[in-house]
Amino acid sequence: MRTPDQHAALLSYVDTVSWDYVLQGDTQAACDKFYQVMLAILDYFYPTRSITVTNRDPYFVTPAIKALLRKRNRLMPKGAVIAADSLTQRIGQRIANQNRIVFAQHRRGSKQMWDIVRRVTGKDTPENIGGPQPRSLINTLPICLEILHMKPLCLKQLLISL
Repeated sequence: MRTPDQHAALLSYVDTVSWDYVLQGDTQAACDKFYQVMLAILDYFYPTRSITVTNRDPYFVTPAIKALLRKRNRLMPKGAVIAADSLTQRIGQRIANQNRIVFAQHRRGSKQMWDIVRRVTGKDTPENIGGPQPRSLINTLPICLEILHMKPLCLKQLLISL
């Protein structure tokens, strides 16, 4: 994330640079020197940061959101509650934008859209909520609980008989 402090530092540094050496030579050489100098300055003031987003992260977490979350988590223990609240609002806006992008890919009211809504809200599909359980699973649960409380010798005999 680029911060206003980084912008100010970059601008104050660029203001102090003497550009005379860039203007020496032909136009192409001057452009090449300028390009090299500017890339070096940008790399210094805006270093490349790598943030890993894994499949364990929620679908809406982008590298930018993850960077903001880390920054907010660093501010909270320091007691910078106002700055952390500001970041929380920015994080919420970015998550909302990410949700808009994800939902815009599907037609309103379609099955795919509702599958995504269920995944976002954490609700399962209607078939898995309170639906009928297989008879064998219902019958084996009490047996499994009994096996957990058996003595080792009884458990061994039970396993041999199965």
